Amino acid sequence: MAASARDNIQRAILNYSRALVACSEVIANPTQANVDAAVAAGAATNLLNFKITYSVDGENYDWVGYQTFLASQLEQLQRVSVILGGPYELRSRGIS
Repeated sequence: MAASARDNIQRAILNYSRALVACSEVIANPTQANVDAAVAAGAATNLLNFKITYSVDGENYDWVGYQTFLASQLEQLQRVSVILGGPYELRSRGIS
């Protein structure tokens, strides 16, 4: 059970990491190619909720807020991964 949970957490960490990298790239260099890459990364992992920071027709989109959200989620997932990873104590006996 713990291995399965740990595997799921590791996949989530990978997904959030990819989305965070793409989001950070959009903030640093907001080209159409980077926006498209971030949208693809977010859509592939169901993590995309925001567009680049701007307002259209009374709706606000915030990449910086999205980046903050992803970073906090990633930090929490990494904590859970550490908890699931141990510590475990192994004992063995050698025969000589």
